[in-house]
Parts: sequence; structure tokens; C-alpha cells
Amino acid sequence: MAYIINRFNGTQLVVLEDGTLNTSTSLGLLGRNYTGYGEVQNENFLFLLENFANSNPPSRPITGQTWYNVETKSLNIYDGTEWGPVGSAFVASVEPTGFDGSLWYKPETDQLHVYESGAWKLIGPEGLDGFGATKIRSKKVLDIDDVNHPILEVLVNDVTLAVMSATTFTLNAINPITGFEEIKSGITISSSKSFNGTLDGNAFSATRLQTPRDINGVSFNGQSDITIKASTTNSLIKGTYISGSSFDGSSEVTWSVDASPSNIIGKVVARDSAGDFEAGTITADLIGNVTGNVTATSGTSTFNRVEAVEFVGATLSGNALTASRFEIPRKINGVDFDGSQDVTVPVLGTNVTGNILASNVQQSSLTSLGTLTELDISVLGNLTFGGPSTTIAPLVINVDGIIPKIKGNAGVIKVEVSDTSQPGNVSTFSFINSTESLTLGGPFAPALVPDSEDVANLGISTNKWNNVHANYFYGIATSAQYADLAENYVADASYEPGTVLEFGGEFEVTLAEDATSKVAGVVTTNPAYLMNSDCKGDNVAAIALQGRTPCKVRGKVEKGDMLISAGSGFARSCRSPQVGTVIGKALEAFNGIEGIIEVAVGRI
Repeated sequence: MAYIINRFNGTQLVVLEDGTLNTSTSLGLLGRNYTGYGEVQNENFLFLLENFANSNPPSRPITGQTWYNVETKSLNIYDGTEWGPVGSAFVASVEPTGFDGSLWYKPETDQLHVYESGAWKLIGPEGLDGFGATKIRSKKVLDIDDVNHPILEVLVNDVTLAVMSATTFTLNAINPITGFEEIKSGITISSSKSFNGTLDGNAFSATRLQTPRDINGVSFNGQSDITIKASTTNSLIKGTYISGSSFDGSSEVTWSVDASPSNIIGKVVARDSAGDFEAGTITADLIGNVTGNVTATSGTSTFNRVEAVEFVGATLSGNALTASRFEIPRKINGVDFDGSQDVTVPVLGTNVTGNILASNVQQSSLTSLGTLTELDISVLGNLTFGGPSTTIAPLVINVDGIIPKIKGNAGVIKVEVSDTSQPGNVSTFSFINSTESLTLGGPFAPALVPDSEDVANLGISTNKWNNVHANYFYGIATSAQYADLAENYVADASYEPGTVLEFGGEFEVTLAEDATSKVAGVVTTNPAYLMNSDCKGDNVAAIALQGRTPCKVRGKVEKGDMLISAGSGFARSCRSPQVGTVIGKALEAFNGIEGIIEVAVGRI
């Protein structure tokens, strides 16, 4: 007997005959007694559960059917004609086909639209396709006092034309706006733009007057400077000793001063063509400096002090307290000296007399003085090599009670310190060059060495060096601070200590999967010994191979349990682990969701 399958609205969809499978929709519709119905029925349930999840929509959809697009991660619904997103917007450069209530985002203009009554309507913001931002937008900016201000910015094609603000302030250089520095309360136009049109109101300044005005008959609108000439109503009359005519401004007249040498009281006396005065006796109290030439055939001039560049003429008599130079230069150690400038006088070391420096001499700038064969320092102080002071010298030896001796030969600097416990009552160490090191049986490299084997120590138990950095260590280590042996491997990411890794991934090791047989080990914290220390890579992980180290665990763990990977970098307890899956044994118990315990790695 056939089945009649109806839609929810009561209309018939299809008639199913016995033993048939109908594929007119995205689901398989089963007729009575269809063989293998279980697989089809279960797949139908799965398709509905995952909303036909796929990158392409299901075929043969019906109105109201949903589909999850795995590429865009969006849920879509079929309206009987086409698919549309549910609860999200179309993202497209051109108008998509929509239905009432659909949203469309246009990325080129950052605009959102809604579909209503057969057309897309702009929600906002304003903008134009093919141009930069063309709109008024709100913005928060800082002033030079680091105070925030809200503004409205008027943009046309990404260019700011004006700024509207409720306050006046100066922009901070952190958020510059081209064409703006001082923002006024109201509307501020860009310094590179202008305002055209008629304004009603008050203006503080203008570039010109709309209606030019006359000043003394000259038209003026403020765009350029003008010169105003005044008309004369009375004549200008010349005074005494003025050469030239009186004038009334009708024509140009030149006036000059009568500077003839005639000796008349009240007359102005000027220099003649040679620059000299010609007049009678000049009597005056002169204040300040007087320069020039004095010519007199008779009479006496008296001055308190005379300073001159050069005296020419009769012999001067009297006392001179000072002079700028000697008339006849004198030699000092062979160097001419007339007192007109400073000189440097060399002194030969052979001319230095005596062997004791003055008590106030603190430094010496001698660069050579004979041959220094030995230097003993008998008082506390500093011995400085290679510089004028102890603050910038490359080598400073401080003397503190014990008197060291510094001796040198080709390729060796030797320091001896008084020590009654050693042969010869002296302890010695040397800084030797590569050749000397090779001669003594060492490598061809400079070295700091003691003169006696197994005698000197580097530091003591109560005065240790902080860190010793070296490529290699040769000797016997009596103790180690840390507890495991580790080796470096290149990882595909940076992993924190305690993380469980396995061999695999893009590089050598990666995050371990649950119960993996490729287990590499646990990322250690501070190993006692690290192999492959020169391993190179963006992410290098030190993996504990032997010893005890912290490890991330999940679930209940008893002390002594064997641990395998629990995935995501954690370990878990396993009573019967498979070969190759064991990480190590738990050194402590744990009873929680996730935590860190200490484990012994390298033991099965």
C-alpha cells in the first residue's frame, strides 16, 4: 500500500510506492518494506542533525530547508527560489538577490544595507563606491595635555576638510590631522582649504573688504599696502645755517647744513672732505672712548690714560706698567718668545733633575722617560696602564695591603702575590698568548693559567663566581643543581615545561596525541646535562631522557603508576601500557582534573 507524504501546510509532496526509495528531495523517502531502510533512515537523521553541512548546498531542496555552509561558517535557508543566510549578512561587492529582512555588507565602502519591498536600502554609513571615505564621522583625539576630546571630522575622499568641536585645544602629535593644529570651539576649516559663499555673523579677520574705502582719496580694500601723502597747508621755512630755499610742497627742495670752517658761536662744525675737523679751540668733557687722530702744532694736551694701537712720532717718556710684547724677542729653551702669544717649551728627560715629585703632584702625563725595568708600589693606591686616569684606563691594579709584582715577557703577563704557604713564598698566575699555550702542551689559544698544577682555586665556597660561561668543561663535577638528562629537539611551536611531546609534525617533535606510541618525552625545566645544546631552530624543546622532571597529568594517578600520553600535552595513568607508549613512572600521587607532578622518565 502506497504512502502519501504531505508538507506541513497540508499539500501533497510525493506518493511512495511499496519497496521504493524516493530521491526527489535532499532526504531519501522510504516506501513500505524497502530493503536496507536502516542505512537510509540513519543517514537522513544525520543529514538533519548537521544541517547538510557542506561547502555546496544540498540538491533538490524544498522551501524552509536549512544548510550549513562549512566554508563561510554560516547557516542558510531556502526560500523556494534560492538560499539566503540566517542571522548574518551577505558579504559581496555587488548587490546579491535578497528577501525582506536580508542584510548585505559591501566591504569596498564599509556600508550595511537591508532588503525591503524588493530593493536594498542603505543603513549606513554614507560613502561612495570608487572613492575614499566621504562622510562625517565621530572621533576621539588627544590634546597636548593628554586630555581626550570628542570631534566630528568632515571627510571627502579620505581628506579632512573641517573639524567640529565643542572645545578649543591644540592637537597632540600622537593623533595628527593634516591641515589642523589648533582646533577652535565650533567649526575649524583645514589650513589648506578655503570657505566660499556668504556668511552672516561676526568675523574676527578677513583678507579684504567687500566694499573698498577711500583714504585721502586713495581706494583701499586691504589686499595690498598703500602709501598716503598729506597735502601741505603752510610753507616750511629754513633755519640758520641751512642751505636751500623754503618750500610749500609744490616742488622738491633739497636742504643741507652749512658746514664751512668759519668759527662762529653756535655753528655746526662737520668733517671736511678729508675727514678732519677745522675749527678753533675745542673744549669738552669727553666721556667714554675717543678714537681718531689728534693734530696740534702747539699747546699741551693732558690725559690721565692713553691706549693706542700704535704711537708714531716723537719719543714717549714716562712710566709704562704693562706691554703687549717685547721689542726684542727672547728664547726660552730655544723657543722665541716676545709675549704676544703663548708658547710650549719642551724639556728633555735628561734635563730633569732630582728623583722626588712634589707632594701636591697627583698625576703625570709623561709618555716616555728612559726605560722602566721594575715598579714597586709601597703605599696603598692605584697603578694605571693605558690612560690618563683610573676612570678610563683599560687596566687598573688596586694595591690593598699585599704588594703584587707585574712582570712581562714576550706573550706573557705574570702576576705574583706574596704567599708564605707556597714554594718561594709567592703565588703566581699568568696570562699567556697562543704560542706560549701551545708550547706548554695546551691548545693554540690564549689562556689564564696558574704556574703550579693542582694548587690555585677559582673562587672559594664563601666567595663564588655568579655564572661561568664556556663552550666546553673538562674536569670532574662533584654535584649538579638539576635532576635530569635532556636533549634538544626542533619543535613546531613553543611548549612550556612539563608538556608531553611525540615525534612527528612539521619538524622533529610536536604535541603528543592520546596513547601515542611515538612518544618522545616531557619538556624539561632546567636539566643537569643537556645534549645537542647547539641545536638551531625557531622553537627548540629540551626533552628529558633520564631522571626526574615535572610533568602535566590528568585524572587520578598513584605513586609508581606508569604514565602514557593523555593528549594535548598531558599524561595519564595506565596499568597495561602498550610498547612504546610509556613516558615514565609517577613519583607522587595526584587526584584531580589537571595538574603537575614529578615523574621519573626513562624507566619502564
